[in-house]
Amino acid sequence: MITAASILLSSIPLTMMVPQTPPTKDSATPPPAAQGTPKAEPPSLAELTARVAKAHRSSPTKTKVTTYQAEIVIKPQGKGQDSIDIPLKVLYGDAIERSKGKTMPMMRYGTNESGQKILRGDSHDGIWHKIGDEKSISLTDRSHQTDKELIRNHRRLCKIMLRFLDPSAILGSLKQATKVEEVKLRVKRGRRGEIDSYLVSGSLSGFPVARSKQSIKDEVVWIEVWVEKKTSQLRAVRVFPMTPTGKPQWENGEHILLDKITKVGDIAIPLDLRFFEVKDHNRTNAKLQIQLQKISLNPRLTKQDFAKPK
Repeated sequence: MITAASILLSSIPLTMMVPQTPPTKDSATPPPAAQGTPKAEPPSLAELTARVAKAHRSSPTKTKVTTYQAEIVIKPQGKGQDSIDIPLKVLYGDAIERSKGKTMPMMRYGTNESGQKILRGDSHDGIWHKIGDEKSISLTDRSHQTDKELIRNHRRLCKIMLRFLDPSAILGSLKQATKVEEVKLRVKRGRRGEIDSYLVSGSLSGFPVARSKQSIKDEVVWIEVWVEKKTSQLRAVRVFPMTPTGKPQWENGEHILLDKITKVGDIAIPLDLRFFEVKDHNRTNAKLQIQLQKISLNPRLTKQDFAKPK
C-alpha cells in the first residue's frame, strides 16, 4: 500500500560554481576612460547574514516559526520512479510538548494513494498509519519497516522546510566559516540558467540527516550556502554529513535548490524545492521536487492534533 514513489533517483548534472577573479591593479594609474569602476569586495559573513535576514523578513519583530500547516505536492524525479504526484496535507511542530517539560518534533499528514485516503503520523503515540476506514495501526514490527522509513523521510523533509523559513539563522550559526565568494549558481538548463551568487561554507549543528534508511538524526554537517546577489535570498544549500573525526563525506551529500520565493505575510518562503543526491562533491542525481501550495505559519498545535486516531 505504500508506493515507492517517495524514495527516489535519476541522474542530471545540476550546479556549477565559477569563482569570479578579482581585477588586478596595474602599478601605473590608467587613464580615466580605461580605469572603470573598481569591483566591490564580497560582503563579510555578518553583512551577508544581515542582508538575508532583511530579504526574508520584512517585519522588524522576528517571531520564530515553530509550527505550520501546509498543503504540498511531492513529485518523484528520474528514471525508474513512479510518475505519480503525492499530495500531502501536513501538520508539523518542531517542539510539541509530549509530557510535562518534555518536547519532541511531531508530524501528521493525510494523502490519497490509488484512490484510498491514508493518514500517517509520527508523534507521542509513535509512528502510525490509518488506511481508509480501517483501524489505525502502530508501526512497530519489521513488517512495517517500509512504512516507517517513508514516514521518517517525510518528517525530515518537513523539518528542512522549517529551517528554510529563517535562512539567516543558518548563516548566523555557521562555525569554521569560509570567506564569502562571488560565484555563479546554475538554477536551470540553458544559457540563462546561471545567477550571480555569494557562496559561503561552514559546519552547522542540528541539520536533519538521513544516516540510513532506518535512522534520521539532527547532526553536525558541512553546509555550502548560495545567496542570490541581486535579491539577497537563499537559493541553494549543499549538505554533507561529517565523519566521527569531523571530515565531510563528499560522496554522501544532498543538494537542495530553492525557487519561486514568495512573501507569505512578512516572510519570504520558497514554494518550490528540488532535492538531489550528491556524489563526489559535484555530481548530482535528481531525487524529488516539493511544491508548496498553501501554508499557515505558527498555528497553535498540541499533541492532541498529532494523536493516532482511534
